[in-house]
Amino acid sequence: MSLVTAKLFRDAANTQRYHTKRMLRTQTVGAHSFNMLLLLRQIEPEARPELIWACVHHDLPEYFTGDIPAPMKQASTELKVLLEELESGLAPLHYAPDLTVEEEALLKWIDLMELVLHCMEET
Repeated sequence: MSLVTAKLFRDAANTQRYHTKRMLRTQTVGAHSFNMLLLLRQIEPEARPELIWACVHHDLPEYFTGDIPAPMKQASTELKVLLEELESGLAPLHYAPDLTVEEEALLKWIDLMELVLHCMEET
C-alpha cells in the first residue's frame, strides 16, 4: 500500500457521521466501523475475511459523498441508486466482496445495531 493510499484510508476513516444532527459526541466512520467489528466478533467469531473487510469498508466512500442522511436516501430512490453508482467507482475505498445472503443481512443488522448503541449512549 502506498503512502498516498494509506493517507486516503486514514482521512476516510475520520469522516464525521451524522453531520445534520446535533449530537453530544461526534462519531467518525472509523469509530463506527471498529464498533461494528466488535459486534461482529461477538455474534460471528468465525466470520469470513470478506465480511470483516466489508465492515471496514462499507462507509469509507462517504469521504467523498458525505454521510447522506438515511431519510433522504429512503425518500429518493434515484438518489440512492446514484450514490451506489458513485460509491462503486471509488476504489480503493469501495470494496464489495461476494457475501452470502446471510452475510449481507448480518452486515446490515450490525450496521443498524451499532447505530442503536450509539444513540443509546447519547442519552
